[in-house]
Amino acid sequence: MPVGNVDTITDSDEYLVIEMQPLVHEGRFLQPGPLTPKVLARSLSEWTTAEHRANARHSLVFHAEDVPPLERVNATADAFLAEVTGRLRSRPQPVRGHPYWRGAMTAFYDATGRNLTEFEWRHALACSRRPAG
Repeated sequence: MPVGNVDTITDSDEYLVIEMQPLVHEGRFLQPGPLTPKVLARSLSEWTTAEHRANARHSLVFHAEDVPPLERVNATADAFLAEVTGRLRSRPQPVRGHPYWRGAMTAFYDATGRNLTEFEWRHALACSRRPAG
């Protein structure tokens, strides 16, 4: 959860982040072709936090040369995102205790051979006891 001032960066010349993941991480979810607002909203309703949703109010421009006029492109993107936002079915997920992140931590520990403590099992699976097995 962000604390303090938050700045939004909208130009790729200002900042670069690379998130390292295995080569085929979540690759099975990739499909060719455009997403409809309905399909995108269904996915985003499931996992986005309030911060994710706030970030979507800004366009990030990736470029290697001067940026051309983008008014028409921005208007199209804004209309698409307004439709997606109108179709979100649920309240945002919490940052702390996010269900996807609990699972991701468990998968990371498993992949690196680290055994989870009983507390971590409880947190990861949101249960009161370590599962049998």
